[in-house]
Amino acid sequence: MKRFEHLAAAMDLRVAQLACEGVRGAVLLDRMATYLPQLHRIWIEATDEQLASLSAQYPGFYQYALLMEEAFAADRPNPHEHPQVPLASDKLKSLFEALMKDASTLELEYQSVQDNARRGDAARRSAKLNGQHDAWMKDFEGFKNALRAEEAGRDALQQLHPTLDAIAQRIEEARHRVNRDSDAGKVTDLLPRLTINGDFVRDFSGATAPCFALGLLQERKHTRGFFAIRTQQPISRDLTELGMRFGHSLLGSSDFAVVHFAFEFYGFGAYNALVKPHDPVVRAVLQTIVQTGTYFVIAIDAHGSAQVFGGEMQHPDLAGLKTNLPRILASRASDQQYDKALAQFRRAPHPQGWLLDWVCRDDVAYMDLDANPMNLTPSRQ
Repeated sequence: MKRFEHLAAAMDLRVAQLACEGVRGAVLLDRMATYLPQLHRIWIEATDEQLASLSAQYPGFYQYALLMEEAFAADRPNPHEHPQVPLASDKLKSLFEALMKDASTLELEYQSVQDNARRGDAARRSAKLNGQHDAWMKDFEGFKNALRAEEAGRDALQQLHPTLDAIAQRIEEARHRVNRDSDAGKVTDLLPRLTINGDFVRDFSGATAPCFALGLLQERKHTRGFFAIRTQQPISRDLTELGMRFGHSLLGSSDFAVVHFAFEFYGFGAYNALVKPHDPVVRAVLQTIVQTGTYFVIAIDAHGSAQVFGGEMQHPDLAGLKTNLPRILASRASDQQYDKALAQFRRAPHPQGWLLDWVCRDDVAYMDLDANPMNLTPSRQ
């Protein structure tokens, strides 16, 4: 199941990236062409229960799979007979699948670098991707030469040629955009200093993990809202390359509501947190995020290593926060109601993952960035 989750998570993230560009429907299928071999593998190897679980956990994967099912149903008499790559030998099929997998990774990670240009490792990541892209181009030419060497392969090349060239062109354009942005502003490689209340850092670091808190920080003289998470496991730097997904929802009844936050680190795990909407820190942080259109997530692992993620309000995962803010600010939850919501969530968590203990709550002094300020400069990975 883990290998299916890794594949589905990558598709889910790519669909979210494309959604930010307004890509949907048939165009989405064209832009997701590199994922077709991986989707086909899940279709033929995963059980019905595993498919249902993946669809519930990764809505972008479900959207892509559903669109592909509909396309097959329109083009084929039996929608469950998914098309095979028109290649004669197992060797060519293996080469094609590896080429598409690497292409999907390049597209995904070039977009991730562009979306997270605020991260100080952007130049290092783009240089690494450029090397991987150069290697992919050699494999790309090698694959076409291998097709030309076989009589049946020449027919397959003619059929695949438009798709392969379109994929190669998209990756080249993604590389150009990332390198252009990097060359235009080398100063972005300097990681911003973050100023946080020192008492908050001390108390949050002393809380029992896994835990969660909200707060305010200062970045380049601008006040930003942030979410802080402490995990019980080490977070691999390789896993943070793909980034994370953040979402929220409102839970409760007609009598009360609590705010649910979900943080999914791709390839690592999902974390959930529930907070009272009338808590003064919660109110201040959410208002700041909506007003500035920016937020940070600071993830601290079992070894004390911190990863900093930044996001923008236009991302689809945050699109509803601005809409829901008036309702959040008007809602309340007593201690008993909050405990009831926690108990209900523990019985049926969604998404599946850790439920974090909410710490450093209620105290507005933690938001004072002039009293006992602590400057943090995230290190390059």
